[in-house]
Amino acid sequence: MGVNDRGSLPPALPLRVYDLVADPDGWVWILPVQPPDGTRGGLEVLRVSIGHGQGIIDTAPAFPRAFGPEGTIYGTRRDRERLARLARNAAAG
Repeated sequence: MGVNDRGSLPPALPLRVYDLVADPDGWVWILPVQPPDGTRGGLEVLRVSIGHGQGIIDTAPAFPRAFGPEGTIYGTRRDRERLARLARNAAAG
């Protein structure tokens, strides 16, 4: 994704989207189409605040499919054998 110096996307940048989900904390999670070689360290996601429209580029070990306590997401990811595994991601602090 083309990021400016403030860590956000330019308003007119087209984005190919693979998946999208809204969480109970007021954010829309957007999963862009990932590079074919994969991303080490997680998936690159765009989180957009429903209330403010602010977009933040972040990484997650898996794209959210369910949400737990505030800041906790659950999703599936693939291991080296391409088997689906459950991933839990909890925000620090």
